[in-house]
Formats: sequence, C-alpha cells, structure tokens
Amino acid sequence: MNKSLRCNRPHSSPDTWPFSDPPTLAVITTREVLSRAASILLAAHEPDGSWTFLDRDDWTQDDLVMICFEHIFEIEPELHPLLLRLPTGRALARDAPGGAWSALSWPPMTT
Repeated sequence: MNKSLRCNRPHSSPDTWPFSDPPTLAVITTREVLSRAASILLAAHEPDGSWTFLDRDDWTQDDLVMICFEHIFEIEPELHPLLLRLPTGRALARDAPGGAWSALSWPPMTT
C-alpha cells in the first residue's frame, strides 16, 4: 500500500515524527471511527506494512475510508506509544472503548 494522502491539515515535521512510516501514509479505518461515533477496537499493522484501524468486525467495503496515519492519534491518542512498538503482522485489540489492549498475531489464523 505505502501511499501518502494529501490533507488540508498540518502534519508533524518528519524530524519529530517517531514512526518510520510518514504521517501522511494512507491508513484504513471506518467512517464511524473517523467521525468519532465509534472507538477503535482493533489496530493492525498488516504483514505488508499497511495499517488498519477498525471499530467492529462486521464492516463492509462501503464502511471503510482512508485517512492520514497521523490523524489516527487525534482520534485515539493513547494508541501513539503502543503503536511505536507494534511490528508488522501484529495487532492490538480491546473488547470495549477504554478497555485494556491485548497484542495478537495478525491476520488471525483461520482453519
């Protein structure tokens, strides 16, 4: 994926941005997360290096939007330090907003 988005909002300077991915990297989330109608319950660093931030597991393609990576931290600030250490192929999940985050392999194994 590794695409950048053009946003009308200011971004962090590359000198102060702590991630190897740029702040303008396109990441996937849902319309509900973007509008803050729902909280992120899954933050996945996909095996291909892309990022996904979901609020539920029954989403459809029409529910998904792309936003700049940096804007995720305006929505869920507590994710910032947790994602700094999240390698590709791993995810953080929680059962409810405000709940504790658990690390897991990503994508989940299916049988």
